[in-house]
Amino acid sequence: MAKRNPFLPKATKDNRQFTEGQKSKGILDDFSQRESTDLATGKIQHIPSKEKDLVNKEYVDSLIRGNVELFLTEDASDIGTYLDLTVDSTGNPEENTTQAITGNSTTLIASYASILNEAEIEAITDLEPGIYSAHIHASANFPAGMTIYFEFYRRTSLGAETLLGTSHDSNTLGAIESQEELHANVSGDLMWNTGDRIVVKVYGRNGNSPSKDITIYIEGDTLSRVLFPAFIPPTFVGPHDMASHTDDDTYNINTSGTATIGGIIYADGNVGGLGLDVLRSANISINLGVGQDLDVVRNIIVGGTIINTDFTTLTDTSNADSLHDHSTASIDDYEEGTYQATVVCSTSGNYVLSANDDLAYVKIGNLVHVQGRLSITSANSPSGNLRVSLPFTVGSSVGLSDLTYGVGAISSHGGSMPNNCFSRCSPTTAYFEMISVPDNGVSFFITNTNVDTRFEIMVNVQYMV
Repeated sequence: MAKRNPFLPKATKDNRQFTEGQKSKGILDDFSQRESTDLATGKIQHIPSKEKDLVNKEYVDSLIRGNVELFLTEDASDIGTYLDLTVDSTGNPEENTTQAITGNSTTLIASYASILNEAEIEAITDLEPGIYSAHIHASANFPAGMTIYFEFYRRTSLGAETLLGTSHDSNTLGAIESQEELHANVSGDLMWNTGDRIVVKVYGRNGNSPSKDITIYIEGDTLSRVLFPAFIPPTFVGPHDMASHTDDDTYNINTSGTATIGGIIYADGNVGGLGLDVLRSANISINLGVGQDLDVVRNIIVGGTIINTDFTTLTDTSNADSLHDHSTASIDDYEEGTYQATVVCSTSGNYVLSANDDLAYVKIGNLVHVQGRLSITSANSPSGNLRVSLPFTVGSSVGLSDLTYGVGAISSHGGSMPNNCFSRCSPTTAYFEMISVPDNGVSFFITNTNVDTRFEIMVNVQYMV
């Protein structure tokens, strides 16, 4: 038996009985202050490295993460003085909230509520028992006796709030912003109803006599958030995923909600719509099988450039609103058809056309092309320049840039017309006139005096509206 060192004081026997919680004092309960504690069966340390190393509840709780994550924001909620809890980090700069904490008491710092009708929250069917966690950045203006904790509530559509769990107190806060991990144990399932919302309230506790301040930090790179376990049916897996979808025998996905498919995120939230947010440098390819159509009945707005595109046929455009912003040009609409042309004179009278009085046109944006052949069979006291009607009024521009000259010809006219003629469209008019230029270079408009009462006009006109 080893001899006692005579220079050491003799230990007194202590017969006090300790409770179960007191037995671990100095070994487990001050885990956050100890880097490592040696025991006969292993070590207790912040990050266990060996099979026999022991851990305490704080470490275990830190490993248990809920499948639903909500971020604290500075955005005002629709509920009174509450702030929003969002399913995604906002990306906004860091914000903070400072609250004076009553001496030797607790004070509410801030209340947060999930956004009404948030798709992910609406997809929850019940809250599950387990560890409800909060990751919060905080500081205090006094380095002793200042801590924070949180309370977790379910709020009904009628505004009634039920407290589900309260966390332990944080480590003692100091003047420098610190990351605090808080955990609350919640036992028992709780059914989730339509319109229910998550509410989290963060409190400050002051162990000092005078009032002191606590500041909590959110957004920015703090990622201050709450995590909790909840059951979400497989038809909705995580934020922005599928809600109410079915897979049929041909492996089609039919969805009336949001969907994530190969990195494509439904970004809208409107029933029946489809918003595509392409991640990273991914491309979208739409491949249609034989006999399949892609129907677009609203606007197509392109911010970049359309390349390698072959519009073989454009038909049945009656239901299309518009096709916008093709590279730098603007194609406001597409239209094609025929119209019954007329031939009148600038002063008075007109010419009668045969059954062949239709001209064809194509309008793409503000560019119009007209073509065809007109047969004149008689006249009604014509006098003045010949004018052939157009399907749309000619547009105006600067200077003489709005004058359009095109190919034209008059045959079987029975008159004198050297070098035949060409067409001219003038701004703000809905017709074109014919001009002839003889060898002397002095042009003139074709009038009733240059033709008889039976002739033909060949039309190939292009102009801008």
